[in-house]
Amino acid sequence: MRRGGKRTAELVLRLVELGARELVEQLQVPEPQSRELMREIAHNLARHYGGQFMYVPKDQEFALTKRDLMIFERFNGSNVQELALEHGLTARQVYAILGHVRDQQLRKLQGELPGFDDPEVEVTK
Repeated sequence: MRRGGKRTAELVLRLVELGARELVEQLQVPEPQSRELMREIAHNLARHYGGQFMYVPKDQEFALTKRDLMIFERFNGSNVQELALEHGLTARQVYAILGHVRDQQLRKLQGELPGFDDPEVEVTK
């Protein structure tokens, strides 16, 4: 019996559709070529992750939005209220976005030391 069913097929088809659209719009790749490229990417994902349970995070959980990056870039230390009004957010939300973007950028610059984020690894003093 085949596993995955309708939802899995929908996910793969949607991946091909969305990816092909982005390739056409952003890189001007011809439609047939973009669909073929996305099908190949989908097959590679299936070969690599096939049979595994996978959680697909919501966009805000794994990538910074353009809005968040723009808020971070425009922040000057004293314009939180202005940014909040402009984006329909509260000051608290703007501060949270600033902290999140800062943390993401620091992680990107610094990297991680193996074992320090693993709760099973005991760190001795």
